[in-house]
Amino acid sequence: MGETDRTKSNDSPDIDPLGQASWWARFSDPTSPSFNEIQNLVDTLQDQHRRAIHLLRESEARFRVLYEQAPLGYQSLDATGCLLDVNQAWLDLLGYSDKRDVVGRWFGDFLAPGQQALFRERFPRFKEVGEVRGTEFTMVCKNSTSLLVAIDGKIARDDTGCFQRTHCILHDVTECRRTEEELRQARHALEERVEQRTAELSSANQELRKEIDRRNAVEAELREEKERYRTLVETIPHGIQEVDAEGTVTFANSACRRISGRSAQEFLGARIWEVFGSEDDRVKPAAYFRAVLADQPCPTPYFGCVCTQQGEQSVVRVDWDYKRDHSGRVAGLVAVVTDISQQRHAEEQAQRRLDQLAHVDRLVTMGQVVSGLAHELNQPLSAIANYARACRHMLADLEQANSREMLDAAEQIAEQAHRAGAIVQHLRGFVRRADSHRQAISLDDLAREAASLLEVEMRLHDVELELALHGSLPEVKVDRIQIEQVFINLMHNAVEATLSVPKGHRRVTIRTSAPDPNAVEVAVEDTGRGIGDQNSEQWFQPFYTTRAEGLGLGLAISRSIVESHGGWLKAVPNADRGTTCRFALPVQGHSTGGQA
Repeated sequence: MGETDRTKSNDSPDIDPLGQASWWARFSDPTSPSFNEIQNLVDTLQDQHRRAIHLLRESEARFRVLYEQAPLGYQSLDATGCLLDVNQAWLDLLGYSDKRDVVGRWFGDFLAPGQQALFRERFPRFKEVGEVRGTEFTMVCKNSTSLLVAIDGKIARDDTGCFQRTHCILHDVTECRRTEEELRQARHALEERVEQRTAELSSANQELRKEIDRRNAVEAELREEKERYRTLVETIPHGIQEVDAEGTVTFANSACRRISGRSAQEFLGARIWEVFGSEDDRVKPAAYFRAVLADQPCPTPYFGCVCTQQGEQSVVRVDWDYKRDHSGRVAGLVAVVTDISQQRHAEEQAQRRLDQLAHVDRLVTMGQVVSGLAHELNQPLSAIANYARACRHMLADLEQANSREMLDAAEQIAEQAHRAGAIVQHLRGFVRRADSHRQAISLDDLAREAASLLEVEMRLHDVELELALHGSLPEVKVDRIQIEQVFINLMHNAVEATLSVPKGHRRVTIRTSAPDPNAVEVAVEDTGRGIGDQNSEQWFQPFYTTRAEGLGLGLAISRSIVESHGGWLKAVPNADRGTTCRFALPVQGHSTGGQA
């Protein structure tokens, strides 16, 4: 109906055969009861529709949570076998992190090459049957590893029965199949073992008597071995003791009894700290072994003494270790006692010989520099004589004008006499033999004193001396005379080395430093001929020398002195010319720990 017809219908109330105008007027009137009923019905239907949509979304969200958090892998395939959706467990199973990497791809792409044709063959029949149970495929993970999965699935169809998608569950049965195979192999091996064991048991009775005979022979051998062990322990020259966890001696061999002069009855049942130490002082061994049993430190040798009942004392070394039970708990100690009295006596004799040899070396060194020192002493003695003659002439003419000159001359006499006396006193202290006495001193001071002794020799040979001293070295506890001897030996060798180069190039440098807080270091550098390709270690061998008049003892004695103070001494060639002899000494209370 056109626009004109509609206008006519509205304008002509007479043409309304169905009464539509009156019906619409009745229901479109807000005041009409029918309009309110329809409006309420529409609102109710809309509320129900919204609630239904809300419940549907909640149900879908719960399903999605269950789907994504399910421990089994889920997948959906379309009619061509391509993946429509997978859950997180499916991604974790194959090592993927994002669905976008797999959704839309053909399922056969995730199968081993030999399995793709099998899937292509079985998938159409799966759509026809409508479900699949326990079909196994070998799948390839993202990292190229393989796993065996069992697939259970069903077909989803629409209301008309047409195919929509397939829903499948993936079970990782790799370990299950491996376990089944291992069980099968184990069962087969067990059957073989039973057969083998049956055959072995048939001859077991015959072997049993032979085994009994062999055991009897072993027991006899063990008895002989025990007797040999007892004989060895009793005849060994070292004392062997067994001590329980309380410190009580439970075993002591004959050497222990011989060293201590005790009988077996006096040893057994005594505490180990009652065995060592003198009659007057057993506090030290008691504290030591009680701490060992209580604190269980790392085993270290114990040095002490044993006093016999006859009053004689022996110096012993005790090497010990823990004795443990089957659970690893300390059950006591095993101690090996060695009498080192003769060894200590030999060491003391060797030290005395070394001191004597060092004294000889000092005398030889002083003999080499005595001519220069005689020249040096001649100057203050000549000055004393001259000033004394001047005073005599002044005394002959006692005038007031000469009093000042006489006082000056007397002061010069005293100063020069003191200078000469200091030089002689220093020489006497250096060459005399004296007991070793260690004191805290700075190596800078020793370097200056040694330089003063060799100053004349260096001046006679036109050797330049440079003192590059640290200035604030920490003190070291040393024998002053012995370390000064080391300085003089090294400096004298350096002067001798520079004589091979022209004058003007002869220089000896003494450097002191503190490379770390625990040690101080001294370097004596020269610009002489150097050691070249020679092995510097042979320089420190006794009686090795490159000088016809040398004894070859200076460096050997110097190294022995430095090492006896806990330090080290070595020689190295300089980069340009000459040699550097370096030695280090520990600061009080520390050790250098060997060569740097």
